[in-house]
Amino acid sequence: FGSSRCGSSRPVGSGDRTRQPPAARPQALPATMQHIGAVATILAAIAIAAIAQAPPPEQALPPAAPAQPQSPVRKVVTLLEEMREQVEKDKEADETAHDKYMCWCETSKKEKTKAVEDGEQHIDELQAFLEEAAAKDSE
Repeated sequence: FGSSRCGSSRPVGSGDRTRQPPAARPQALPATMQHIGAVATILAAIAIAAIAQAPPPEQALPPAAPAQPQSPVRKVVTLLEEMREQVEKDKEADETAHDKYMCWCETSKKEKTKAVEDGEQHIDELQAFLEEAAAKDSE
């Protein structure tokens, strides 16, 4: 093994394990790719058949209690769905509270505006009364 191949009289590739040129290698990759393609086609056909036979979402039964623990992805999806429902409930409650507050603001503003106008009118009446009283008093 210590000798150099340059001085060897054997032709390259005779008896030792050297790399074969690409044309001499077995073509295993295309056959494997064909198998993967066939499996993918079969899985796609099964998925399409399952979707076609599934009832529409409005007719589907409510989900039964899972026999197996939920996957982490399913847990996250469930959590997000619950959060969405809670946010919608909160939105409705906030809109109701906002409507009540706006009604109170409008009613209160009308009442306060009317009270101010009535107060100003009363001030004008009192000033007129004082002027009349001062005029009678000076006579």
